[in-house]
Amino acid sequence: MKKLNKMLTNFLEHRSESQNGGWPKVEDSDIEALSEIFREILKLKYEQDCDRSLPVEFRVIDRTKFERLQYFLIPYEHEAKTDDERLEILSRLSINSHMAADAVNRHVKMMEMIRRFEKEEEGKKPV
Repeated sequence: MKKLNKMLTNFLEHRSESQNGGWPKVEDSDIEALSEIFREILKLKYEQDCDRSLPVEFRVIDRTKFERLQYFLIPYEHEAKTDDERLEILSRLSINSHMAADAVNRHVKMMEMIRRFEKEEEGKKPV
C-alpha cells in the first residue's frame, strides 16, 4: 500500500489545467503513471496466474490524441451456455466489424477531401 500511496501522490502532485476552456495537456508520462497505478491496484487485489497475467485488463486512452474506443466487449465463446448467448456474441462481433468499417470509410473520405483541397490550392498558385 505504501508503494501505491507514493505513486498516487506523485501522480497528483501537479494538476494540469486547461488554458482555453478545452482539455488540458496530457503528458505521455501521465498516461504511463496512471496505467502503473491501475496495475498496482490490480496486483494488490488479484493474484497473478503462472504467466504473471492479471484477470482484469484496462486501457487508458488519452482523448487529446485518440478517438474514444467504440467497440463492444466480446464474451468468451466457450462461456456461452445458450443459443441466445451465442447470438449475442455474434451480434457484438458484427457491430464491432461494422463500426471498424465505418471508421475506415470516414478516414478514407477525409484523405480524399484533403487531397482534393490540396489539388485545388495547387491550381490557385500563380505560375
